[in-house]
Amino acid sequence: MGELIHIRIEKKIRDEIQKIIKDNMFSSESEFIRDALRNNIEVYRKIEILKSMQGKIKPSKNPTKIKRSEVFRTFGLEN
Repeated sequence: MGELIHIRIEKKIRDEIQKIIKDNMFSSESEFIRDALRNNIEVYRKIEILKSMQGKIKPSKNPTKIKRSEVFRTFGLEN
């Protein structure tokens, strides 16, 4: 069994979570929050990887034109 933490959230946010649960996206608030935490950790790790790559990649002599949004999409960081 995992660790237990207590959090305090605004009513507006809790109402949004409950709406998502009612739409059958998740079975409980706990499931929703665990999923949100996992997703946040995954994004953080991707950002850390990108930061660690900064300055290590040399520019190409014939760069491919790619939109910034495509780069973010490739790494799962789209807005």
